[in-house]
Amino acid sequence: MMERPARTFRKDISDPESFVITLELVPGEQSRGRSVDTVMAIAESALTDGRVSAVSITDNPGGHPSLSPDVLGRDIIRKGMDVIVHFTCRDQNRVGLESRALQLGHMGIRNILALTGDFSGEGFAGKGAPVFDLDSVSLLVMLKMMGEGTLALDDRENFFVGCAVSPFKQTEEEEKKGIGRRLSVRRDWRLSSKAWDTKEPISGVSTINSTPWR
Repeated sequence: MMERPARTFRKDISDPESFVITLELVPGEQSRGRSVDTVMAIAESALTDGRVSAVSITDNPGGHPSLSPDVLGRDIIRKGMDVIVHFTCRDQNRVGLESRALQLGHMGIRNILALTGDFSGEGFAGKGAPVFDLDSVSLLVMLKMMGEGTLALDDRENFFVGCAVSPFKQTEEEEKKGIGRRLSVRRDWRLSSKAWDTKEPISGVSTINSTPWR
């Protein structure tokens, strides 16, 4: 089992007195070279800086192929920095998603941001076919159930699963519906994008935005 970083995202966010900072990394379409070196250098700089609790790593952002956040996450954890892996539903059915979750558990990666994912972008010889067998809400349920029941019995550290709440909706009703579905299922933390407008904030959203990691 991979050794855990001395400082963990789970510990920091569980402290009500702690202001948690994370840094998002976006892998490129290379398995080695400058793209990977840049991501690793940023992660090492964040570790040296001391203010960042974890780096979060995107999963084929924009629907375009990129180096897996799982393998980058493993390498970054070995450097001593905790990671949050983005986990989307676009590219695999539920069997593949469950298999990937088992892989993350085996690799010692616990922090997961459950996302539906962007629509498919360009890949080999054209646009990829999206799967979306599950969405972010059903993925949350699956990951929580797996963390509580299918990992090795002597492994007491379950997945630490979060969801995203976006304020960028067209109507208040649409916003409330999206938030309500995610907050109705068990999750350990939530991430909200900050947004400002000249209009009054949507009721029920301002509180979430004021505490983006809790």
